[in-house]
Amino acid sequence: MFRMAEASASSLVVEASLLLKRIDDLTQCVICDNTLTRQKSLPCFHTFCVDCLQQHYADEEPGADVSCPVCRRIFTIPDDGVEALPHNFFVENLLDAKKISKQLTTQRRCDVCGDDDGDDDDDDDHKPEKPFATSYCGECAQFLCPMCSKYGHH
Repeated sequence: MFRMAEASASSLVVEASLLLKRIDDLTQCVICDNTLTRQKSLPCFHTFCVDCLQQHYADEEPGADVSCPVCRRIFTIPDDGVEALPHNFFVENLLDAKKISKQLTTQRRCDVCGDDDGDDDDDDDHKPEKPFATSYCGECAQFLCPMCSKYGHH
């Protein structure tokens, strides 16, 4: 029974480097080859930076039939231009996850380790630094070091 609970908890912990690797390609604009900014989705669900779309279709008027830069599916530029194309909320969530992952790999400390033990000592100079977080638990919304992630101390 313990192994089942341990497996369930560990499955919610996502390694930051693995997460970054898997979402990089889904959050990259194929036109500029950078991370998507102010992204817009075409009817075929391919997503691009709005500025890239504006440049790509610069010679086209609203209402013109054009093709997707990836799959070549034809769509009509909205009357208000490419700015009026829908926002891709799935990609937005991936961009948020990517931001969290980058925080993990650069600056975050474990939210669990070294929590106050009730000692009201104001002498912070002698407290050991918390280890760096390498994982994020979606269940408890905490950044975790390898030890806390491995043993489910959250």
